Amino acid sequence: MLEIIDRLFPFFEDCCREISVREYGREVGVSPTTASKLLSSFVREGYLERREMRGFLLFRIYGGSLVMRDLSRIHWRIRLRGVLDSLDFDSVVLFGSLVELKVVRDSVVELAVFGGSGEDVDLGKFEKVLGRKVRVSRFKSFGNVPKELRLNIVNGCILRGCLK
Repeated sequence: MLEIIDRLFPFFEDCCREISVREYGREVGVSPTTASKLLSSFVREGYLERREMRGFLLFRIYGGSLVMRDLSRIHWRIRLRGVLDSLDFDSVVLFGSLVELKVVRDSVVELAVFGGSGEDVDLGKFEKVLGRKVRVSRFKSFGNVPKELRLNIVNGCILRGCLK
């Protein structure tokens, strides 16, 4: 994986979570000094926000960063590689909270799939690996998508194929 995505992964898994320097260091496997330097550089770049509470520095995603949104999409594309390999559909789109920097611990992986064989896929093993529920919405074509769902899918991240 790209180093920056490896360094930011705790924030992509739960975008609302605030992480202290020591906690971040433990999660990414670096010393507190290195963690502090990395987090400060991410704040300078506009990827994270920092606040102080009771003498501790806490960091979280800056939701207005388009770069963070794009890095998050890359993170999820990589995490979902195994799911994608097992889906026999022409087009697959990730949509919902995972592509909008609104991910929380219990967010569902929402996939819209189009065309293909339409065979059922056992998602249980992927849910176990991802630690999240996976919801697949199947459609013959984009024209068959309910109007209230179309904008979410259009604003999603195309993982395979294209929308037709």
